[in-house]
Amino acid sequence: MELYNEYELISHSKLADCSMFIVDMVYRPMHLHKEMELCYILSGTCRVSTDRQSFTAGAGGVLLFDAGAGHEIWAAGAPARILTLQLSHGFCSRFYPQIRNVRFGCRLLSDCLSELSLHTLQHAMLQAFSEYLLDSPQAMFACMAQIHAIFALLLQGVPYRVLSDTENTTQTRNAERMHRILHYLETHYSEPVRLSEIAKTEGLTQTYLSHLFREQLHIPFQEYLARLRLEAKLTDTMEFYAGGEVGVCTMPKKLLAAFTVTEDDLDSISGFARSIEGVRIGIMIREVEDGLGKISLRTEAPYDASAICQRLGGGGHAAAAGASVPGGIAGAKAAILRALAESGVRL
Repeated sequence: MELYNEYELISHSKLADCSMFIVDMVYRPMHLHKEMELCYILSGTCRVSTDRQSFTAGAGGVLLFDAGAGHEIWAAGAPARILTLQLSHGFCSRFYPQIRNVRFGCRLLSDCLSELSLHTLQHAMLQAFSEYLLDSPQAMFACMAQIHAIFALLLQGVPYRVLSDTENTTQTRNAERMHRILHYLETHYSEPVRLSEIAKTEGLTQTYLSHLFREQLHIPFQEYLARLRLEAKLTDTMEFYAGGEVGVCTMPKKLLAAFTVTEDDLDSISGFARSIEGVRIGIMIREVEDGLGKISLRTEAPYDASAICQRLGGGGHAAAAGASVPGGIAGAKAAILRALAESGVRL
């Protein structure tokens, strides 16, 4: 599933102020939305970056993201299957307006809740989703009963604060402003983009906008723009095989040199090809020292990334593996395609 930087606008077509869905997550760049979000990891492992902190959550973990809080998620290996519950501001306004502006922060709930409370919350999310899928009047009320129980568990066990209406208005306005800015960047990244011009359009000082960008997305403006441009360049290098199920992207040294890329960036970017819709075998080939091509392979069942890379002297796990091959990018591409063919993949 291909998901880019965005400010989500969620429609609540079944239930007022609530939305539920399951997604197979490979990589979700830094983004934000108006809804509070609970993410129950059904399978796989996720790395999360938000609120100037990073943590890892495996199957059974439940993540909480405040409304308007920027966060980045990427799967460590195989796609992570996530059950998501999103609650809009109107949820509390409707049932208990005294805490309509509640904020819990962005957390891994196992750090706050007891084992029993976490298990109860997980069960409630599964039950709520099963009712949500039935789409009948009685099922919708049963679903809401479970969601109310979930919210009661959060209030009981997770630290929170209630914003004043003024604070909430400011946060909402800033989130909407970031939505406009991110949309502008995603449609104009290939052109000269100046922070000063965006600030002028928004009626802000350049200093304030720079601070706001860091506060909302936890990344400097120029670094975010460079990352956006790098992803676009990687998209330009994409080659597809096996009817689109195999995707290969390449990263020569000159491309790395042109952008500010950290080791964490390389870790998440290595799964970029696999994030393209329809791709089941994603390959990133990076030019490294000594004339080698470094292969990062991400697969989904029944393909075994480790077995494939072992043919090239590498290894790893079933869903994520790698190898280094002589001959630079060209040599590595020929080698990995040959290994795929030898593994029974029809190219």
